[in-house]
Amino acid sequence: MLRKVLFVCFIFTCSIAGAQSPLAHIIDSLTTRLAVEKNDSNKVNTLTLLSDKTYKAGQKDKAMQYGIDALDLCGRINYLAGEPAAFKCIGNVYYSKLKYADALRNFIMGLNVSLNLKDSSQAATLYTRIGLTYFRQANLPQSLQANLNALKIREDMKDSVGMTTALVNLGNVYSEQGRFAEALKTEQRAYDISVLVKEKFNITASLNNIGGIHVKMKNYDEALNDFKKTIELEQKADDQEGVAIAYNNIGEIYMDKGNYNEALDYVGKSLVLKRKVGYKRGLESVFINYSTIYNLMKQYAKGRIYADTILMQSLASGSKDYIEEGYMCMAVADSGMGNYKSALANYEKARQWHDSLKNEENTKQVVEAEMNYEFEKKQDAQRAEEEKIKIKNDVEARKQRITIYFISGILALVIVFAFFIARSLQQNRRKTIIISKQKEEVEKQNELIERQKAIVEEKNKEVLDSIIYAKRLQDAILPPLNIIKTYLPDSFVMYKPKDIVAGDFYWMWSETTSRHSSSGEMPEQIILIAACDCTGHGVPGALVSVVCSNALNRTVKEFKITEPGKILDKVRELVLETFSHRDPFGDKSESEVKDGMDISLVAISQKQLAISWAGAYNPLWIIPAGEGIIEVEPDKQPIGKTDNPKQFSTHKLSLKKGDILYLFTDGYADQFGGPKGKKFKYKQLQEKLLAISNRPMVEQKKELETEFDKWKGSLEQVDDVLIIGIRV
Repeated sequence: MLRKVLFVCFIFTCSIAGAQSPLAHIIDSLTTRLAVEKNDSNKVNTLTLLSDKTYKAGQKDKAMQYGIDALDLCGRINYLAGEPAAFKCIGNVYYSKLKYADALRNFIMGLNVSLNLKDSSQAATLYTRIGLTYFRQANLPQSLQANLNALKIREDMKDSVGMTTALVNLGNVYSEQGRFAEALKTEQRAYDISVLVKEKFNITASLNNIGGIHVKMKNYDEALNDFKKTIELEQKADDQEGVAIAYNNIGEIYMDKGNYNEALDYVGKSLVLKRKVGYKRGLESVFINYSTIYNLMKQYAKGRIYADTILMQSLASGSKDYIEEGYMCMAVADSGMGNYKSALANYEKARQWHDSLKNEENTKQVVEAEMNYEFEKKQDAQRAEEEKIKIKNDVEARKQRITIYFISGILALVIVFAFFIARSLQQNRRKTIIISKQKEEVEKQNELIERQKAIVEEKNKEVLDSIIYAKRLQDAILPPLNIIKTYLPDSFVMYKPKDIVAGDFYWMWSETTSRHSSSGEMPEQIILIAACDCTGHGVPGALVSVVCSNALNRTVKEFKITEPGKILDKVRELVLETFSHRDPFGDKSESEVKDGMDISLVAISQKQLAISWAGAYNPLWIIPAGEGIIEVEPDKQPIGKTDNPKQFSTHKLSLKKGDILYLFTDGYADQFGGPKGKKFKYKQLQEKLLAISNRPMVEQKKELETEFDKWKGSLEQVDDVLIIGIRV
């Protein structure tokens, strides 16, 4: 079930933070040298070095320009030996931007020149890049052939490090074909050679791939050992990208084993690291795992959001393998939400992509590539033996012809010299045309990008204006804070929406009732206040919050219900009525909405120092003056559709002066952050509230906000946050 998490040996990365200072020094030194160099081969080499270093420093536009300048200078001074490196630099930048067709074109042009020059080392490097690019396009037969070519050259050169790179990439192709025995054998060979020659990078690459293959074979214990060993080695080497890939792999193991919380924890760690190092391609596999996990947890709305993200990125980059999985995740999410027509359409699209990637022609080409590789190795050995015999027989005859060859050689040199001059002029013209076309293409692409950017910006403005207007509408359903302070002067409301609008909201209602006593009827002020968490956040959550707030208002105004448990019963009835299908002749399954709300609702009688409380999933915390936290458990059912609905319970409690009530949603406790990127969790929130409970409520709110921002750090806020504190 492992989804493209195999660690591909040849990976383009930005340099890590610790390497920025020396890398900047190298770039400055090369730039100074470039300014004084003449237009010769040394300047070409400096330009390609600058392209490589600026690329690793993340300066991709500069890297592209240095590569183009190097190629242009090669043409002007007829320096063919410098062209493969220049084409490689240009291809690297296109690859990093996920423009695989452009990257492939430049790698192939560089390969053709290196083959003509018989530059084996450069040819093997370019074959490796071509193989990886085809792999990203899910063209497995071409990827296999290119990697076999690279392996053959490295074996002939007796280049052990290069052999391990080719073997790691071959193992990836075999694994994608489901040929796990061959993949394990190939990756194990890569690992053994890497250990022998102490090639740390390929040790971790092959070890991570072995773990990935074990996952596909359902050998989870062996896979976990492989990935944990990989993480240990990569952390020692400060390879954050490798650590991120291993975290994602471990997350998928826990997902397959049904341990979804652990799975989300590891996938979240992977996402944090991949964004930190700028590993754009790696985000697709993380989003696939997020979508799959949420679908398995039956949180289909979240699963669909991540599936949509997968498709947007994969369709833009041309990553065919991820397009198939994106449509499949979309189909599962739609089916879970009852959108069966959409689910069927997305399933058909996934199947079409699968068939196109796994058809019989691909399998045939893979077999032919392997047969060609073995046949060519035997032919090379036979030709080498025949060449030895021929050389031995020709030695005597060559001695007799040496004088004739000497004279003929001089004449040939004159002819060859004239030929090279003519060819040089022709090549210069050809290269000038190529460079001119490339520059013209770049200009056209820039114009297109600017037009698209303007369209996107305008659309974004329209969307943002609509969301801001929606915020004004949502603000209208929230009770003003000064009104809350009027009825509950010693209180605070900490409210931090994740987006402009939110699924969380707070609600309050006040009513004066009569209470019988020995002295007759006495007026009594009852204050209802709630912390509410609707399904989702952003615009979808805000729409649900409007429905739920309206249901609360109708319950107390129209139906005159003030007991918390009965309020929740009536609100559930009204919410289900709002979301129910209204067309008696339509398909109910297609329009049924399963959204709803979690809530903590308290009714406070300040004169009697007593409360009544009810909760749907969200509890109530009470801190008596000078004591620990008391938790009142909620009913384990939402305000919304559920299989076995029960009446909500009303808990009645007596309080003392100075006791503190805390009502909240799950956003604060679920926030990722801290030194290890983990959740804040409820236990830590309880400890924090106990530590600050003796402070004024205004200071408590500031302390909670400061702690939240400190814990979150540079990470994104994962959900809406709402905490209400009341001192009676």
